[in-house]
Amino acid sequence: MFILLRGVEVIPLLEKRHHSLLGNPTLNIGVIRGGERPNIVPHVCDISIDRRYIPTESKEEALAQLAALAQRVAQKYRSSCSVTEMPQTADPPHDAFYIPENDDIVIKVRSLLRQAGIDDKPRCVPFWTEAPLFSKGGLKKVLILGPGDPALAHAPNERVAVQEVFTASNVYCQICQELG
Repeated sequence: MFILLRGVEVIPLLEKRHHSLLGNPTLNIGVIRGGERPNIVPHVCDISIDRRYIPTESKEEALAQLAALAQRVAQKYRSSCSVTEMPQTADPPHDAFYIPENDDIVIKVRSLLRQAGIDDKPRCVPFWTEAPLFSKGGLKKVLILGPGDPALAHAPNERVAVQEVFTASNVYCQICQELG
């Protein structure tokens, strides 16, 4: 187990992959379960990994990469392992999503945001949205846009200033008028 954590040799591979806006793919070992006592080597250990991939990668590629690493560790230490996708991310698929900054819809919406006095800088968000589902369903031009601080989303103190909601509402109306 320690060897797997210490040798997360996938990290250097992830650092070689890069997207101009989204950055590098990420890997987080978020949950480790195993053992009964500190002085007993556990007979089983479950590790939950959150592997976020960028648009130039596929889910299958990310899973295969983790499976290959796990197999190498298992062979080296004469143990067994398996890699399975978490059911909550399998359906619907949680694919990476990106729309180019020079796309006409991005340019138009950025202009409207500037007119409203809102920061229009495109940025990456470290969470999943339904945008890839809409895109795969035929809506090729999907933007993630809304009021509030993403750091407060789904938090105990989640909140959005009322004025931000009104401003967003006005911007949404302008977007609808501009884009027809």
